[in-house]
Amino acid sequence: MSMESDFPPIARKIEAEPPPIVATPVVPGAELAPPTAEQIRTTDAVFSREPKDSAACLVGFWSAGMLAHDLAQDAVTNLEDDDDESDKKTEPPRRT
Repeated sequence: MSMESDFPPIARKIEAEPPPIVATPVVPGAELAPPTAEQIRTTDAVFSREPKDSAACLVGFWSAGMLAHDLAQDAVTNLEDDDDESDKKTEPPRRT
């Protein structure tokens, strides 16, 4: 019996090409001109900002903690309820 069929093959060999080799390595910063005074001022302004919304961040962290606590408590409660229901189902009825 032959393994060939009329159907197209499901799996085929993947032909992967290696990435092209760079003839000259590029060193970061070697080809760039030094930053202008405006670029330096802009960079300093971006990275020297103080966070203004520290109170909003604290409220966000507090509410996230409360939500995580509620979710964990609900998960534990649901697990306990499931255990109670499974105990009720497995007990055979008593006959007197």
